[in-house]
Amino acid sequence: MRFQIWVQILFADKDGNRRISENADGSYLLFKDLDILVPKDIHCFVDETNDSSHAETAPRPNQRMTGNCVQVYVECDYKSYQDNGSSVPNTEEWVAELWNEVITLYEK
Repeated sequence: MRFQIWVQILFADKDGNRRISENADGSYLLFKDLDILVPKDIHCFVDETNDSSHAETAPRPNQRMTGNCVQVYVECDYKSYQDNGSSVPNTEEWVAELWNEVITLYEK
């Protein structure tokens, strides 16, 4: 598998998340998530229920809530595929980068 080369950075400080992303012209842009003015059209299609059958316990510091391994299934729509150059490897890499951001945010 051969990936495109680009840089995508996410870091957080006391003021929130900041990102460095590459523009189409090859320049890079540093911005805060809070500075994004155009709302993303994101929908959650999970049917949530108020199932309280699981007993909740108070988390302990440094406790892993999920064990050592969590299996995750990700679906990408056709637009995501097109946004990543109509390339399956590029879309897979994009999902991996997105997942790494999720891991980073939950680790902090």
